[in-house]
This record gives sequence, structure tokens and C-alpha cells, in this order.
Amino acid sequence: MGAGAMFLTGCGSSTSAQLNSILNDEYKDTYKMNIDEEDLASEATIFASVDGAVSSVLTPEASGKKVEENQKMIIDYSNTSDGYVMAQYKKDTTKKIKCQIEGPTGITYTFNLTPTVYATLPLSEGDGDYKITVYENISGTSYATVGSVTTSVKLTDAMAPFLTPNQYVNYTDKTKCVEKAAILCKGMDDELEKVNAVYAWTLEHFRYSFFKAATVQSGYVPDLDEVYDAGKGICFDYASTMLAMLRSQNIPTKLVIGYSGSNY
Repeated sequence: MGAGAMFLTGCGSSTSAQLNSILNDEYKDTYKMNIDEEDLASEATIFASVDGAVSSVLTPEASGKKVEENQKMIIDYSNTSDGYVMAQYKKDTTKKIKCQIEGPTGITYTFNLTPTVYATLPLSEGDGDYKITVYENISGTSYATVGSVTTSVKLTDAMAPFLTPNQYVNYTDKTKCVEKAAILCKGMDDELEKVNAVYAWTLEHFRYSFFKAATVQSGYVPDLDEVYDAGKGICFDYASTMLAMLRSQNIPTKLVIGYSGSNY
């Protein structure tokens, strides 16, 4: 049986007065979180009842076996059984490009696409029918459909979507935090022991950046090597780093982004 973990990225919200104080006081960057072993153990057993079947760092690919394509975009859904699709807006443009994935539960996930670059997007709702749609901005908040495809997904493993790199957790076996995970977890067989080691290292290595939290732009996605070198960041940076480290150790880990009450 495989252990697993789930990490939240939410950083809360601040008042205008608090933000002004943050922007004028970089000293507040020394904030650290406390380690709660009981909470960690609870998170780490969320997926304990589901087998994880992958034993190496995975590399998503657009293999071209199943493709929906037109002059502007391409959706490669050749590897849905492994828990992901790949999408690309083929033309260079300054327009905002988005891709939405609607899963079998009816929840819609929205991702930003970088023109001419393939994005790996997770199918995190399990087995069932998915609709993948690429949109381009036409004015203001209005978007036009560029192309879409609907496909039925049967995963080879229920944890597959939580074991591969994707747009929000983008890493290879050469990513610095992945190499660090290999050092930290060397000789460990117990998955919870690995989770503890990664968790403790992350909180020791990083400081929380209130300045970044107050100034980060919409659509931000962590560059894990930059975050590693900086040694500080926001909740998204912490979570994405830990996911890359744990997934590279074959521990299925889920990223949760959204709202808790009124706080994102």
C-alpha cells in the first residue's frame, strides 16, 4: 500500500494597512511555521488505502497518438490513462490563453497557457468523461473557444495524476529540490519517514516572504530551481516544492488550490 500526502497553497488575505506595512518592512520576511507532527501524520495517510504503482521520475510527453488539432491549438490526449493531457496554443501572441478541464464530477479547472509551449495538465477527478477546451482572450474578460475535445478516461492507477510533473509542479530528475529529496530519503524504505524528512527540510530551508505574498501577480507558477535558490517564498512555493520532492520519491501527493471561506 502506498502512503500519500496533500498540501494546501492558500496564503490567506491581508488588509490594506497590513499590506502597506509588509511592503515597507522586509524584516518581516523572517516568519517561520511550526511543525505539527500529528497534523503531518494525518495528511500523509489521506491516500493510504490506494496503491501507487510508479517507481521512477516520470516524464510527460505529447506522443501524438490521440490529438485534437487546428491552426491555432493542439490538445494531445494520448496519455490520459497516466493521468494527464498536454495542450499548446501554437501561435506566438500577447493574448491571454487559457485551458479548461471539466471532469466527471462537474468541477472545472482553469489553467493559463504560455503560447508555443506545451503545458502538462492533470486529470485529477479519476475515471470518467473529461472535456478539455482551449480559449483565447478577445477583450476584457471575454474569451473565445479555440478548440476542444471530449474523451473518456480510464486510469491505469488511481494515484497516477498525483505522481507526474505538471504545469503547477514542474520538475525533472535534475531539479534541485528533487536531487535534495534523493539525498534526504537515501536508505529510507518507510514512506511516512520520507514525508517527515521532506516536510522538516522544507520548513528549515525556506522563510516565508510576506513581500512576495503582497506583490505576486495573478497566474504565478513557481520555478522550482529559482525558489530553491531564493530560500524563501509563498505557500504555493512551499507546496509545489514538497510535491515535486515527494512525487519524485513515488509518494502520490495532491495539490489543492482554491478558497477557504473568503480567503484564497
